[in-house]
Parts: sequence; structure tokens; C-alpha cells
Amino acid sequence: KGPVTCVEMATGDVKWSQEGFGAGNLILTGGDTLLALSDKGELVLIAATPDKYKEIARADVLDGKCWSTPVLANGTIFARSTKQAVAVEVTK
Repeated sequence: KGPVTCVEMATGDVKWSQEGFGAGNLILTGGDTLLALSDKGELVLIAATPDKYKEIARADVLDGKCWSTPVLANGTIFARSTKQAVAVEVTK
């Protein structure tokens, strides 16, 4: 089910957990947001807060299985799957 989980590192306490990401990966995009790539090719923007899981945006961008880490550089998200690669321009 591959949850994204927020854990307080000092205590190990789980603050929140959201299933449905599989063996995907995520990155911190600049302090207040996380960018996740699910194993089924969805890019998901998540608020980086311990309060609760808050999804900001979601887009299905790839076919095939995704096990790689997304990259954000100069306003473009780069991601790949076993079948495709994409470069998605983003703005605030």
C-alpha cells in the first residue's frame, strides 16, 4: 500500500500516514511542500506539515511502474517510469 508517513525523528512518533503511494519516492521541494511520485505514475504535491496529511495537487503523468525519485530543477519536474519519461513545467 506504500504509505507516505510523517514521523517525528526525535521520538519516532507517527504524526500522520497516507496510503496509496506504493514503492514510489518523494522529495522536499523547498521547505513547505513535498513532491511524491507514486509507483503508478502520479505526481502528488503534499504540504510538509506534521499537523495532518494535506494534498495540494495530484496529476497522473506516467504509464508503467515508477520506482525512481522525481527531480525538481528550475521550475521543471523530471520523472520516469519503466515505460516513459516526462518533464513537467510548474509554476507557483
